[in-house]
Amino acid sequence: MKTNKVTRKQIGTVGDTIAYLEELINCFKANKIVVEHGDNHVVLTMPEQVVFEIGAKCKKGKSRFSLKLFWQEIPKNIEPFKISCQEPPERTPLLVDTKEMN
Repeated sequence: MKTNKVTRKQIGTVGDTIAYLEELINCFKANKIVVEHGDNHVVLTMPEQVVFEIGAKCKKGKSRFSLKLFWQEIPKNIEPFKISCQEPPERTPLLVDTKEMN
């Protein structure tokens, strides 16, 4: 499977940063984020649930705030499992032709 990736570091004003964050909010509302740089682009679609991590650090005059968002598409045909202390009812065993196994 091909991995699409765009990584970019940019310096801008607080106003520039606010504009990027506001556009990110609009993308979240649309459930789609498109990141472009040069000829490369990545299209991300989001499911109902998103995991996010926030970090803040200040050390020797250098401050850092990080926001990490990630999610995984969950297949729609996945069968849920059950946890219980009850054994399931007896099922009829599969009949296997042992001649075919040899």
